[in-house]
Amino acid sequence: MRICHSNRNCVTLNLLSFLVNSIINDLKALEHVDVWIKSLGKQFEPYARIFREKNVDKYWLLNHVNESTLQNYGITNRDHQQILLTHINNFKRIELNLDQILPPTK
Repeated sequence: MRICHSNRNCVTLNLLSFLVNSIINDLKALEHVDVWIKSLGKQFEPYARIFREKNVDKYWLLNHVNESTLQNYGITNRDHQQILLTHINNFKRIELNLDQILPPTK
């Protein structure tokens, strides 16, 4: 089945399904916050240990981690803070809008 606005701009449901599954997998990856942080690059690996030692899970990450928290965890590099917070905020937006993306369950 195709959803088309024009012949040039067709998006298959398979592609939409793939995108939704990618988003869901990203959110599931947050269940292992330290693994997710490592995936951001080698320079973030030391932070993975910090988050693991602080027992930061998905809930804590999305609801309590902010610039002050990162400072308290010893993450003082402003660029790294910004990258982490940008990713966290993106995950928050995705989680809040996920119900609008997914089709209703029967």
